[in-house]
Amino acid sequence: MAQNSDPLWPLFAPLWTELRAVSPGLLLAGGYALFLKQQWLISQSHLNLGNHVAPFISIERWLDPTPRATNDLDFVVGVEIIASRGEQQSFDAALKKHGFRVVPENRLWQFSKAISAETELKIDFHAAPPSSDRADVRVEARRVKPNPSLAQLGIHGRENAEAAGCEWHPFRFEIDHVEIAIPNAVTLSVMKLVAALEKRLKSLEARRSPAERNILEAESHKHARDVFRVIAMLTREENDLVPQIVARFRPMSSFRNAANAFHLMFVSDEQWAAPIVASQWQPADYELIRNLLAQWLSHAESQS
Repeated sequence: MAQNSDPLWPLFAPLWTELRAVSPGLLLAGGYALFLKQQWLISQSHLNLGNHVAPFISIERWLDPTPRATNDLDFVVGVEIIASRGEQQSFDAALKKHGFRVVPENRLWQFSKAISAETELKIDFHAAPPSSDRADVRVEARRVKPNPSLAQLGIHGRENAEAAGCEWHPFRFEIDHVEIAIPNAVTLSVMKLVAALEKRLKSLEARRSPAERNILEAESHKHARDVFRVIAMLTREENDLVPQIVARFRPMSSFRNAANAFHLMFVSDEQWAAPIVASQWQPADYELIRNLLAQWLSHAESQS
């Protein structure tokens, strides 16, 4: 991928490379992960590589193959990085070297950098909830923090229960000799479904201003559309691992939450998200994706 075809790449790649040298388990999630995977799939389509890299729905069949623009980077970080003073120092130095500063209202889990007079590039760090037996991290106000505190050094992780499966079989690919690692498609779907429903419910709150409601509604539509892109780009290699991932997800509350979100969004054509997403797909492809999601999520265990 030529760097000038993606204005974010020259800003992302050097920082990503430095952070992954410290934490090889660091993952890229969110819209930029989907953007890069789509670019990689397009780059592979003319090579004779067999069916293992062919996506579930060929990109040529998408009614709207335009990649979603984003100025946000979502990184999923392991709690072992948050707990380590040495690795926190390395993260802190890399972020400062590349011009990122803490966003005060989201201290230490969100960072930003001005890339033009009107535009900022933001980084959100996400972390799965730590296990209860860890004494070297703590959770406070949805932040996963080191214990004891490192004051203003390094990063926190925004606690994200849906990120709990990120470390299971990440998908890796290379762009311009840089390895990109993103969560498996099941986990990405879970994250996107839950985020879409959360934004939708917030957009309906009476206390919100009309402007806030519009922003939240647009974000809910964005996440809902992303769910189907995640599945459309599923490769055969990834699909072969789905049963293992679903089996591990089955008892988790985040998987139940995703199943509930799917029911409220897509179980029938009358649900609020269905027409928004269906307009981007050929009818047969929309049904293929919806049925595959339904199959995965049907394994969620009911709350006892």
